[in-house]
Amino acid sequence: MAEIISGKVVSAKAVGFGGIAESISYMCFGNKFGFKFDYSPELEDRMYAALGLWYNEEKRQKLIKKIMETDFSCKSSAVQYMEMYNRL
Repeated sequence: MAEIISGKVVSAKAVGFGGIAESISYMCFGNKFGFKFDYSPELEDRMYAALGLWYNEEKRQKLIKKIMETDFSCKSSAVQYMEMYNRL
């Protein structure tokens, strides 16, 4: 958020169903602003972990099931926020 406020970010897109690859492609081709990718060992590690998950059908299906069972609704996050606020 600080980068957007400071003017360093000229365009942004939320990651959706197509994942980070879709978002980066959109930024490169869709609006012609481009994308600067700085090397990050942590990101590279996560990328290889994701590829490993993709090729492991059993683990991938477990993750899909877990995601589908997770409540991402606003009500869920609002309840969590209020619980955290009340602990202060």
